[in-house]
Formats: sequence, structure tokens, C-alpha cells
Amino acid sequence: MITAILNEYLSEMALLIKNYNGVLGHFLGDGILAFFGAPEQMSMRGQAFNAVAMGLAMQHRMKKLGIKWRNEGLDHSIEIRMGIAQDFVTVGNFGSETYMDYTVIGSGVNLASRLENSARPGKILVNYAVYSQTRDDFPYEQLQEKQIKGFARPVKVYELDPEQATDIHPPKPPDYH
Repeated sequence: MITAILNEYLSEMALLIKNYNGVLGHFLGDGILAFFGAPEQMSMRGQAFNAVAMGLAMQHRMKKLGIKWRNEGLDHSIEIRMGIAQDFVTVGNFGSETYMDYTVIGSGVNLASRLENSARPGKILVNYAVYSQTRDDFPYEQLQEKQIKGFARPVKVYELDPEQATDIHPPKPPDYH
């Protein structure tokens, strides 16, 4: 049952990444690394907007999957946490001669991972760069400053509660590409 649930979850999330013009970097167990703006260029606003809209769509889809799985006999709820960050990354093919991933590395990836670890179940945490690009589009909570492992100074973060964001398909920003 666990294999079927995990595969269904990963398949559904991978489809949403594609639908929001993201790139699947790789799966990390039940975690997923997605990024925007490569190989097809996308504005900073487009990247932030699509990442947050995708994150909301993922949270809403996860809620529906959870109901389905409970009806199929799963005896507990499953919620996902998300971290979304804009920061410096390097994009490319990384790996060995026999296995390559087209993915991203760098401080932006580390920050997104740390934000995901700090997020409450069912919620999304974004850094200030993402917030500043999308604050008029999504109902964020108040600013928080969190001390994040690996970062010298506290990081400004904003929480997004998918229950407060009912429109998960807002129009694409004017400077989308």
C-alpha cells in the first residue's frame, strides 16, 4: 500500500510541476525538488508566481488524495510542507558518467529545503524574494524572522495557508516570460 500511495502522490505532483511550467529536479524519498526559469527563460516574477501557484495546487491536490486514501483504508492523515525560495542557484547536468540529473544546486536550494523543514504541516513558507514578487497575488500571513541553519542572519519568511487561498489558478502575471 505504501508504494502505491507514494507513486500516486509523486505522479500527481510531477504533473502539477509540468502544468505550472516547472522542472522536476528530482525526487528525494517523498520530497520533491522543482525549479523554474530553466531551460526556458522566465522572469523572476513568473518564477515566483508559478512556484507559489503550483504549491497551492499541490496542497489542494494533496487534501483530495488524503480523502481518497482514507476512504481506501489508510488509517491516518498525510499532510505536506513546502518551502519556496528565490536565491542563487546553478542549473545543469550533475552526476557521473553513467547517471546524470538535470537539476539545480546552491544556496537557493538549501534555503528552500530549510524552509520546508520549518513549515507547519499543510502550509507553505516562502522567503522575502518570493513574497516581494507575489504579495499582491496571494494572502500571506505576517512577516516572521527565523534563524535558519546554514544562514548567518535570520531569514524573513512569510507563511501561506492554502485554506486562505481559494483561487489556485490566478491569471499569469503580465511579464510571465
